Amino acid sequence: MSKYTTRFEKFHNFTMLNEGYVSDDPKDLGGLTICGVSSVYHPIWFAKLWKARSNKALFNSLLEDFYYQNFYNPLYEEIPDEQLAFRLYDLGVNLGVKTAVKFLQIAHNRLFINPRIAVDGVYGTGTSLAICMHPHLDKIYEEYIEVVAAHYRTRKTAKTHLNGWLNRLNKRLP
Repeated sequence: MSKYTTRFEKFHNFTMLNEGYVSDDPKDLGGLTICGVSSVYHPIWFAKLWKARSNKALFNSLLEDFYYQNFYNPLYEEIPDEQLAFRLYDLGVNLGVKTAVKFLQIAHNRLFINPRIAVDGVYGTGTSLAICMHPHLDKIYEEYIEVVAAHYRTRKTAKTHLNGWLNRLNKRLP
C-alpha cells in the first residue's frame, strides 16, 4: 500500500513512462539523470537513487518520495479536471514547478478577467480557488497547452527536442 494518494500514484506512474532510466544527453543541461532525477539540479537525490538502484523496492520508494516532495502539491487533489491536474504536475517535472504554475496562471488570465490571478508561479489558495471553481476547465487546459507549446518553440534546443516536448505535452492520461 502506498503512502501517497491514488491521484499522485497515477500521475507519477504515467510521468515515469517519459523519464526513462539513465540518460546522459550532452545537450541536456541537467547532465546525467536517473529516471529524470538530475545530477546537476538534485545531486543529493541523484546520489541516493544511484546507490539504491540495485534494490528495486528502495529505489522505487525513494523515487516516489523525490517526485512527491519536489513536484506534487497537495492542492492538485482539488482540481476537478484530472487531465489539467496531471498536466500541471507533469510540466512541473519537465519545466520546473514555478514555470509550470506561471504558464497555468497566464493561460487562465488570457481567457478570464474575473478573477485575475497573480502570475507568481505559486500554486497557493488564490490560484487553486480560481482554477477549481472555474466552470470552463477544458478551455483553460487548451490554452495552457498553447502557452506551453509556444514556450517550447522559443527554446534554444527546440531544433533537437521540440517534437519530443510536444509529444509529451499532448499525451493524455488513459
